[in-house]
Amino acid sequence: EGLARWNHPTRGVLAPGAFLPLVEGSPLDIPFGEWAVREAIQTIAQLRAQGLEVPVSVNISAGHLQQPGFAHWLITELTLHPEVPARLLDLEITESAALQDITHVAKELEQLRAVGITVSLDDFGTGYCSLTYLRQLPLDTLKIDQSFVRDMLDDQSNRTIIQGVAGLAASFGYQVIAEGVETREQSQ
Repeated sequence: EGLARWNHPTRGVLAPGAFLPLVEGSPLDIPFGEWAVREAIQTIAQLRAQGLEVPVSVNISAGHLQQPGFAHWLITELTLHPEVPARLLDLEITESAALQDITHVAKELEQLRAVGITVSLDDFGTGYCSLTYLRQLPLDTLKIDQSFVRDMLDDQSNRTIIQGVAGLAASFGYQVIAEGVETREQSQ
């Protein structure tokens, strides 16, 4: 997953959580998102030039995703890099993203998936539209939020949630990623 960092002039290097909330919904939202997508595509190209076939995920804000012509723009960006297979680019939508026009977003995502770009629903379990998004958005992967994974060995309710989400994802034909797995025991 490609994560942006900001080298702030006085505070040093800042993690995404320290500045992205300020960017989302601001006039910088779409230009920042476009930059992030271009960087992800360039990173894939650089990795492939080194002989590595590594998919790269990039988060897309709700505002950016809902822009008219988003899919067309992204497909055009990919055509500028014919050495980058679309299947190596994964768009992540945060479950808590407020998608006002889910029908429009679903159509945009369908266009992207038709060319091979994958779509993930990130931080699953922390938002408010989980089941609606599962039912209406064309997805490939469900990413279970690390807050459930972190204590799953000690907390039966977290383990039950993870098992339930994995079963639900399987019924939709989605892959599942449990974020924050750090031990062998957690991976089993």
